[in-house]
Amino acid sequence: MPFITFSEISTVLGDELFFDEPHHARSLFTALFELLKETARKLDPLALEREFLFSFLESMKSFQSLLEELAPGMGLKEMSRVLQEIASLVSVPFSGEPLGGLQVMGMLETRGLSFEHVFILGVNEKQFPTGKSEQGLIPYEFRKNAGLTTYESRDAIFAYYFYRLLMRAGTAVLYYNTEMDQMGKGERSRFIEQLLHEWAEINQKSEISETLLSLGASQELFPPRVVEKDREMTDKLGKMIFSASSLNDYLSCPLKFYLKYVEKLKEPKMLIADPDASLFGTIVHQIMENFFRPFVGRVPDRKEWDMLENGLPNIIDIVYASQMPGADLQKGKNYINRRIMLHLTKTLLEIEKKRLPFIVRGLEERRECDVFIDERTIRLGGLIDRIDECEGVLQIWDYKTGHVASLKPPRGGDPSLIRTYQGRKEMVQLLIYTLLYPAEEEVAPGLICFQSPREPYSRLDKKAFDPSLREYALRMLDVIFNELFDREQPFIQTEEAKNCEYCPYRNICGR
Repeated sequence: MPFITFSEISTVLGDELFFDEPHHARSLFTALFELLKETARKLDPLALEREFLFSFLESMKSFQSLLEELAPGMGLKEMSRVLQEIASLVSVPFSGEPLGGLQVMGMLETRGLSFEHVFILGVNEKQFPTGKSEQGLIPYEFRKNAGLTTYESRDAIFAYYFYRLLMRAGTAVLYYNTEMDQMGKGERSRFIEQLLHEWAEINQKSEISETLLSLGASQELFPPRVVEKDREMTDKLGKMIFSASSLNDYLSCPLKFYLKYVEKLKEPKMLIADPDASLFGTIVHQIMENFFRPFVGRVPDRKEWDMLENGLPNIIDIVYASQMPGADLQKGKNYINRRIMLHLTKTLLEIEKKRLPFIVRGLEERRECDVFIDERTIRLGGLIDRIDECEGVLQIWDYKTGHVASLKPPRGGDPSLIRTYQGRKEMVQLLIYTLLYPAEEEVAPGLICFQSPREPYSRLDKKAFDPSLREYALRMLDVIFNELFDREQPFIQTEEAKNCEYCPYRNICGR
């Protein structure tokens, strides 16, 4: 888990919102009670969060009298569970005028009342009714054997109030959310299913209709962002070193390219408790670099290869610790990720060993070159994961821990179609690699995909490119840079909304 120091938190929240580490249940309860009071005091008087805190504090006060008897035999874990249970039962009532107008109330508050127009919100399963969760500390089996109320009786009462409320209503509108979240919610309630299948047969005079509503973002709220180009900006572009990543960013969204590479706005840093896809790939890249580092400049010796392969768990631990200091590799997701990394790298190295002999020419090598596009000198650069030499051919490899799309060019071989091609990112990267070496050297760029253990190697099909990889790469760059340096074409937002899903600059452009 990420570690945040006391000074970092106190800078944001202040020193008064901290309490010493509790050693018994009573001190934990008292410290938390005072913390919530101080937090509520700092909130805006009209803030809804303040109402929630006051409701929670009232529930804690009612429990305080029992604490005197229970606290001596209660530990910190038990007290934490009790406080969590209290918090789960807190609800904030809404007030309304009982003699007229709109009445906002819970389902149980409607008993004995009739309304002409009824609007029920959140009619989703596990919310309406609440499901099998027990509101209390007594388990279901004990409740049922002792004759206490269970979720079954609660659901029956809930159903009675629901159908009774609809019985005298002239119109009833039921709202439910169709969007699935991480917990799987999005299924409409069983009550709606019963209405659709049974209500129309029993009440033939009633009408039931379904309408799907969606709240789309107004274009007026988020006008398109446009950045015009001038001579100063094009001069600035001419001094840049373009990588495959920067060109792919431009093809996916010109505005993102402008913010990231022209204005050099740094992406926000985030605390990571476990490796996400990006960090996972970084760790795997470094593991492979550490493994092949002793073989640079020579053909790997099989005995030394086997020795390093047997020590692969130790290499993974060292790399993991360097990327995530203090991470416990024996628990939770870190343990699972470590096992996955070990399996992926060991499987790949067994396949790599069958390719021997080859010479390891370089690892994480930075290369740059100049190309001439439309009487303009463009500087290209790239960081290559690994360079091998086999039978006089330089094999340029880039590791991929994610999915790799097809590396065939667009139909007709037209480079101008590269923007909409599904395998564009990988193709642009490998085509740039072919230009980083002199034309007289024979190079074979390719990808090593960890998700394809049986056939991890993916290469550009030279026969599919006309007339050659190098010529096709220059034609592709001609299309990109003619547009990039054209002052009549400003930096604009992409029209593909899916490209904005994980963009760190979404708050700037309003997407």
